Amino acid sequence: DYIYQCAGYWREDSRSYLITYDRDDPYINFKCWVYERIDLFKIYLSRSAGSFCGFNQTSQSYEAQDGADLKIELEEAERIHDDCPIRYDDGRNPWQIVDEFLFYYASATTLMPSLFIYIFLIILILNFF
Repeated sequence: DYIYQCAGYWREDSRSYLITYDRDDPYINFKCWVYERIDLFKIYLSRSAGSFCGFNQTSQSYEAQDGADLKIELEEAERIHDDCPIRYDDGRNPWQIVDEFLFYYASATTLMPSLFIYIFLIILILNFF
């Protein structure tokens, strides 16, 4: 298991950076990560090959020419049965008032019939006429 400690994080040039410390790595203890939340459930991370992030490294980089050596795609599934509201701030506007956050609810309040049900109902209605 890899256990990383957060050494710092910040946002610069529309990219989110994270510095981690790994005490078990004998060569490079510090790693730079570029991360991005794609939507409410997906997060992309890219780890640098060295202790600093490459200039061309993005959250979807995984090649050495970009200065990265690992790409991770995380998908959160813990909110499937969660009824609590989630405040999601993508960080684009640092002066945004907290009350202006968009609220997302994990559970659906409306029932959407599938295409199969529509076709079944149409066939059923046509058979009666």
